[in-house]
Amino acid sequence: MLFCFTTWPVAMILNQDNSLAHSVTGKRFGQCTIIFWWSCIIAHLAISINRYVSIVFPIKSYIWFTVPNTKYAIFCIWLIGFLVTIPYFWHDTCYVAFNAHTFQWTYAEDPCGQFLSLFDFIGGVILCSFAFTIDMLTLFRLREANNVIFHFFGSLIIGISTQTAAEATKRRKTEIRFFTQAFTQCIVFCICLLSFHIFTLLSDSVWWQFSMVTMIWILAHSLDGANTIIVLKSTKMMFQTFLTMISMANSIHTDEQIRKNIENEANRFQVDPFPLGLSCTVESSIQRAENYFLETCPLSYDPICDDPIFNKYQEFEYRCRFPVWSNTVLQINSSNFMDLIKMRDYYGRDWCMVVLFHSPSCPFSSRLAAHFNEIPKKFQNLISVAVDASDFTKSHRLNFRYGVSGTPTVLLWVNGIGVARMGIKDLSLESIKDLITSHTDLQEIREKNDETREDNIPERLFELGAKLEDVSVDVKENTIMNILYVLLCILVCTISESFKIEFRSFL
Repeated sequence: MLFCFTTWPVAMILNQDNSLAHSVTGKRFGQCTIIFWWSCIIAHLAISINRYVSIVFPIKSYIWFTVPNTKYAIFCIWLIGFLVTIPYFWHDTCYVAFNAHTFQWTYAEDPCGQFLSLFDFIGGVILCSFAFTIDMLTLFRLREANNVIFHFFGSLIIGISTQTAAEATKRRKTEIRFFTQAFTQCIVFCICLLSFHIFTLLSDSVWWQFSMVTMIWILAHSLDGANTIIVLKSTKMMFQTFLTMISMANSIHTDEQIRKNIENEANRFQVDPFPLGLSCTVESSIQRAENYFLETCPLSYDPICDDPIFNKYQEFEYRCRFPVWSNTVLQINSSNFMDLIKMRDYYGRDWCMVVLFHSPSCPFSSRLAAHFNEIPKKFQNLISVAVDASDFTKSHRLNFRYGVSGTPTVLLWVNGIGVARMGIKDLSLESIKDLITSHTDLQEIREKNDETREDNIPERLFELGAKLEDVSVDVKENTIMNILYVLLCILVCTISESFKIEFRSFL
C-alpha cells in the first residue's frame, strides 16, 4: 500500500495529466490501494486477537496458531480484501482514483462511489473499534497476569536475587512494548480514517487536502513498518529474557530448601520425585533453561517418548504423575476423607484417586465391592479408596457437592476435585476401568508378575486413619423391617380384595 501511495501519485503530480490519472490503469491502482487497505486493517485485527488469545489461553494458542492455520488465516485476509473490492471492477461508476490537480484520492461522484466511500469509512471504524477493544482487554489481562507473577515471586522473595527481579522487570517492559505496538497501530489507523473522511472537509486548500489524504497515509504506513522493525529488534532480547525467567523459576528452591519446606508443610505428600543427593549434575542456568525449553517444545514430537506439558492429540483429560500404588484398597472414614481431598503434591504433580462410596445395607454395593478390590492391582499412580457413605454427618454430606446421592457411587478425583463419575453402567470391573482410562493417561497393567509389588503410599494417608483392607460389604438383615414389610403387603392385598367383593355386590 505504501508503494501505491508513493509511486503513482508522484508520477501523476509530475505529469499533471488528470485523464491518465482517471484512466482504467489509474482506477486499478486505486482498487489495489483499497485491497491493501482492507487486508492491512484486518491483519491488525487478527494480530490483536492473536495477542489476546496468547495471554488468556497460552496453552491453546500453541494448538490454534500453528503454521498451517496461520497460512490459512493469511489467505483468508487477502481473500476478504479482494472480495470487498469486487464492485470496483465496474470502473465507470465505482472507482477511486488520484486527482492530479487536487493532489488527493477521490471516489466517484456517482451513488456507487459515494456508497463505497461510506462503506470504507464505516467498515474501517468498526474494525478499528474491535481491535481497540481487544487491545484494552489485552492490557487488562496483561496487568492482571503481571500482578499474579510478582505476587508469586514476592512470596518467595528470600530465594530471589536483585538480578532476578531486574529480569522480571525487563520481561514486563517487553510485554508492554509488544502491546504498545498493536495499540499504537490501531490509534494511527483511526486517525487516518478521520483525516481521510472528516478532516478534509475543514479546508479546500490543495496542500491541506494533499497532507490530510495522501501524506498522512504515507506517514501512517511508514510508522507502521518502523514500529514493527523496532519491536522485532527486541525479539531476541525478549527470547533471552523468557529463557532466563524459566531458569529462575526452576532454580528458586535449592535441594536443601525443598527438604525443609516439605517437612514444614502439613498438607503435602512426602514422596520425592527422585533421590536428592550430591550426585546430581550441576548445570548452568542457560543449560537448564535450554533443556526445559526443548522438553516443553520439542523440535520433533514422539508420542511414545515425549511427555509435553499439554496433551497434543487430546487423547485424555488428566495426567496422573504422582508416584503411588498399592495392592489393596485404602479404607477411610468420612471425616478423614474430607481432609484427604485437601492434600496437594509439593512438586505440583497431579495425583489421581478413584473412590467407591458404599453402604453396608446396599446389596448393589456388595456386588460392586468385589470388582473394586481388583483396581489397585490393575493401575499405577492411582489411589483406590473406599468410603462408607452411610456415616456422613450433616456437615460432611457429599450429595450436595459431589452428587453422591446413592450407593454404590464411583468417582474419579484429580488433586482432590471430583472430575468424573461412573454413569449408569453394569456393576462390573470393566465399567470402573473404562472410567479411569477414558479420563486419564493411565493404562491397565496387563503383564502377569508372580511377585507382589511393594506398596508405595505416602505416610500422610496413614496419619489420616486410612487402612489397607479390601472392601467387604455384608448386607445386614433387619428382621423387624422384614416382618413389617410382610404385614404391610398382607394389609394391602386384604383391602384390595375387600374392595373388589364390595364392588361386585353393588353391581
